[in-house]
Amino acid sequence: MSTNLIEALRREAERIDEDTQYSHKGHYCAAERWGRWRYRLGLPTTLLSAAASAVIFFAEPLVAAVP
Repeated sequence: MSTNLIEALRREAERIDEDTQYSHKGHYCAAERWGRWRYRLGLPTTLLSAAASAVIFFAEPLVAAVP
């Protein structure tokens, strides 16, 4: 392989490495933010769906038993 090709591949590998470092940090920050939203949205949704299931089960047991 020629020296120019090896140097070009090395520069490209360094560029990709730098890009992935910035991308990693951005994904980490986004995951932290969405982790908080998971609890804000997931907990009330779970509680409301459990309450709705209980209401249907006690109001109409036959409907709740049909798959």
